[in-house]
Amino acid sequence: MSILPLLMAVAAMGSTAPETWFHVIGGNATAEGLTKDLEAIRAAGISGIQFFHGKFAGGRADVWEGMEDRQTPCLSPGWDRMVTHVADECRRLGLTFKMQNCPGWSMAGGPWITPEKAQRELVWSRTDFASDGGETELRLAAPPRTSEPWRDVKPVAVVAFPTPRDDIAGFVRPDRVEAPFFAPAFAGRAVALDPAPRDDPHVIAFAFARPTTIRTVELPAPSDFGQDWPYAIGMHVAVEAETAPGRWETLCDRDMPNGNWQDGAWTGSGTQSFAVSDAVARNWRIKLSAEHAGPLAYIRLRPGARLDNWESLAFTTLRNLVREKPALRQNASAWVQRADVVDLSGRTDAQGVFRGTLPAGRWTVLRFADVNAGLKNGPAPEEATGWECDKLDPQGIEANFAGYIGRLADGPLRGRLDGMLLDSWECARPNWTGKMERWFGERNGYPLRGWLPALAGFVIDDPAATERFLLDWRTTISTLIEENFFRRAVELGHAKGLSVQYETAFGDVMPGDLLRYWKWADEPMCEFWQPHTNRGYVGDLRTKPVRPCASAAHVYGKRRVSAEALTSFTLSWNENFRDFLHATVRHLLRGVTHLVFHTYTHNPLADEKRPGTSFGGAIGSPFLRGQTWWPWMPEFTGFLARCGRLLESGTIANEALQYLGDDLDGRPDELPQTLAGFGFDLLNRDALLERFRVEDGLFRTPEGAAWKVLWVPSGLYLRADTQAKLAELERASGRVVRGTFAEFAAATADLRRDVVGEVDFLHRRDGGRDVFYVSGRDGAAFRGDVRFDARGPVRVYDPVADRSWAPEARAADGGTSVPLELTEDEAVFVIFNDGEAPPRRKFAAAGRELREWTVAFPRGGGCPKELRLTELKPLKDLDAPEEVAGFAGDVVYRTTFAAKAGERLRLSLGRVEAWAEVRVNGRTAARLWCAPYACDITGFTRDGENELEVVVTTTWLNRLVLEARGNGHSLGSWVKSGPNSGHPYVDSGLIGPVKLEKEVMQ
Repeated sequence: MSILPLLMAVAAMGSTAPETWFHVIGGNATAEGLTKDLEAIRAAGISGIQFFHGKFAGGRADVWEGMEDRQTPCLSPGWDRMVTHVADECRRLGLTFKMQNCPGWSMAGGPWITPEKAQRELVWSRTDFASDGGETELRLAAPPRTSEPWRDVKPVAVVAFPTPRDDIAGFVRPDRVEAPFFAPAFAGRAVALDPAPRDDPHVIAFAFARPTTIRTVELPAPSDFGQDWPYAIGMHVAVEAETAPGRWETLCDRDMPNGNWQDGAWTGSGTQSFAVSDAVARNWRIKLSAEHAGPLAYIRLRPGARLDNWESLAFTTLRNLVREKPALRQNASAWVQRADVVDLSGRTDAQGVFRGTLPAGRWTVLRFADVNAGLKNGPAPEEATGWECDKLDPQGIEANFAGYIGRLADGPLRGRLDGMLLDSWECARPNWTGKMERWFGERNGYPLRGWLPALAGFVIDDPAATERFLLDWRTTISTLIEENFFRRAVELGHAKGLSVQYETAFGDVMPGDLLRYWKWADEPMCEFWQPHTNRGYVGDLRTKPVRPCASAAHVYGKRRVSAEALTSFTLSWNENFRDFLHATVRHLLRGVTHLVFHTYTHNPLADEKRPGTSFGGAIGSPFLRGQTWWPWMPEFTGFLARCGRLLESGTIANEALQYLGDDLDGRPDELPQTLAGFGFDLLNRDALLERFRVEDGLFRTPEGAAWKVLWVPSGLYLRADTQAKLAELERASGRVVRGTFAEFAAATADLRRDVVGEVDFLHRRDGGRDVFYVSGRDGAAFRGDVRFDARGPVRVYDPVADRSWAPEARAADGGTSVPLELTEDEAVFVIFNDGEAPPRRKFAAAGRELREWTVAFPRGGGCPKELRLTELKPLKDLDAPEEVAGFAGDVVYRTTFAAKAGERLRLSLGRVEAWAEVRVNGRTAARLWCAPYACDITGFTRDGENELEVVVTTTWLNRLVLEARGNGHSLGSWVKSGPNSGHPYVDSGLIGPVKLEKEVMQ
């Protein structure tokens, strides 16, 4: 057996310092610039790079100023030399060197992928005709997306069935819409849909000239209601018909399932179907309740029956399944009977002409083909762009690996490459491959062909039978992607001595097992964005899956959970570590242990063009050596490394498991930090069956992680082997709770919580040591007692300041009560049985304010040499030339104060924008980058007058505003999304109040 995975796991436990993505944009690369960048990365305390080669997004220029005659085309011999130089410099500097598995950032493809090995999709057309029972020659409609030669069209099947009752190829339109405001929705023009409660919904009333049946209502995809809210659409849909004069009957009463960011018209999954019970009526109405505003592009009414939410069930998109819904009342004549499905494939020629006989009656013919999906890796330079590879057949990733990473690993990078990354899944949902029918039959024990109409939304036999087939369909695709793409990628990487990690796929944009595919990864990887918000869009905790990745690591015994970190669409050039901390702490508490910054962009001109450019556009937090705050990076990376060492120690000690069910649903809501007060993980079928046992009443994995209780929520679909395993665990005294969330909370009220208090927490156990990571609830400030279910000596460790203290702990309720005082976004480790610590010094909040200051600016840039202040204000508010408002860099504040040698004092700086180095009598006392911007200066004072310097580093934003207004000296920057001339100056500098606080005697 190969020991390579073990060696990789050991290597992964090396540095806990963060890594960074390293983007080279287009041909803009030089050896001297690369060396400068990599030296700056190493000096910043970053442990390695993950190399990407992309291009400007959004049609920006590919050739940068100053690089007109110095381009390096991707994949050229010069490019190979450039990548080799990067590898050699990483080796010299002690940086790990990993590469994205193809040019661009998504997903896996390039010019080496031929159409037959490209990602495939199933397409179909519909042709209706009336058969007289005799010989028929019928030209069938061509499936969509089959006209371009590069589509590499492969016929799949032609099937026919008697046309179900009332079914037509298109839709019906009402003769009258009684709510004129919504008339455009039926005409195909979007209208605004404002928030509305359930008791006062938007009502769209419409009527037909004669009694009509509507069995399906189609609305736009959740993401088409507004990009900010596809993961929490918050819409309720009710369809009513006037079945007798004055009597309105509810025929559909549903919440709209949540969607995803690739769930819309542009991916071909832009509908949401709601099944409606049978009724015949002239007057109908649809009631829509909405939590959020959004456009309503259309409402489509179909007399024929379609399976409820079929678009998600058939793997055309990802939406949450509706587990409990009202019974559907439809006549079976509206459905397709599988026994009536006829295979016409052998009687249809390559041009789509059917020749043969069918019994007399109306028939619907579906012509299926599979085609190149037309997706390409990107954004990549044109010469490095090609088809996305097939994700269901191993030949796809094999061809991609051979064309890029494999070629490099065997050639110019032999022995120099440490790992391979597969970035975020941004290639929609592959649903076909050449061997699909054979593989489906082998895996499920019955042929696929007779069920093909269900992939177009038709109900086969009945809704329950159709849903069972579609579960087999989703499971087959999920397993093929997992085994033939992700597992095969890992095998290929390991064969070349590379570690392999990949980001979220299932549960983000496509259905599948949320956890199992990560068991192959050396490092499971998710992503999180900033600014952090709970109000929608990419910074919302509900948007990017984190808990599934962390849970997979926990139940499959992975120590590290990496994250593409601090990605952003709001590039402001006012980014600071304090804001980074807010998003980071939220995700460390959810299980992330290791950050990979998004992003560092290569600056090819070694000593020019400051601050540089982030990604060539407005994406990514700009981690750049040209930043004013780059010398501060070791403070931030050191903090992350210290957190990582503790968060990767021992095993996770979450208390509860939440079972996901066996129907490959979307992921649960990311917002809950705890499950009825318990720290928790998600659990899938594979891990339940293969990795869990009960020992001493606890659910355990082979690595020794243990959980107290397993919740099986109401309404889950459970396979027979799952039910048998649950029964086995219960017989072994495992605590399994079935029911609603309220029932789970009631049934576990007697179980001890690891942490009790208004805090968020994460718990790990390392031998006899308990490690709790704790912050105020959702980052709020907290002051009070917290009860921990642990005993023994306790210390509190602040990873920002890198110091510990012994709290005034006391025994409480069988555990230990610890007083904590946390500022906003502050998080500390509470550690039991890990050595002693000194008591924490306390200082009086009211202190002596220092008001008189001299402010000194560096030469150049138009600022005065110094200013004298009697009151601290933001630089923009000082009585000074505009260059002061537009200053960027280090500004020095000086004053004096009287003290005694050894006097126990704390200096509180109040508000700082945004970094401050405190120097007392010429010695550095502290470097501060987040609240509370205070430090103990005991030991730095002398008798009499003391000199105080506070060196404040500001961001680039105000300087860029100054330049945009036509003032100041040009930086010659490559900022592609900087502020315009109308942007206001923002607060910067030392704002205070600054106070000297004396120690409170105990």
